[in-house]
Amino acid sequence: MAGAMASSSRKRMAVSGLPSDCWELVISKLLNEIDIDNVEERKHYLETLSLVSKQLLSITNTFVYSFKLINPSSSLPISRIFNRFPNLTSLDLSTYRGRADLNALISRIPPPSFSRLTSLNLSNNPIIPTLGLRSIILKNNNN
Repeated sequence: MAGAMASSSRKRMAVSGLPSDCWELVISKLLNEIDIDNVEERKHYLETLSLVSKQLLSITNTFVYSFKLINPSSSLPISRIFNRFPNLTSLDLSTYRGRADLNALISRIPPPSFSRLTSLNLSNNPIIPTLGLRSIILKNNNN
């Protein structure tokens, strides 16, 4: 029993013993070496790695570049998504079915995060959220 506990603590130390930038390099090399082009396969690898520790969860979140929002929890503000995934460049709202108004949702995107977006998919929505887009553009111009 004591041997198993010592082995477990050694494994924990091995994960938390490396600085985050080293882990980022290892994960980046791993993803490049196995040449993951399939988005779902890449997502699977990142999810598996994120289960190892909070440190790896935080690091793997930096490798997420796109996010599809389907039915958000009313208690989770959209700004938390951008905080969790700091390198997010693509937001897909094409299947968004939340109770919240799409204009209100878009207007709550933090301006620095919105300016990093290179893709915002609004297809399949009955309206174009012009008020939300106008609001976020005005906030961006004020920063």
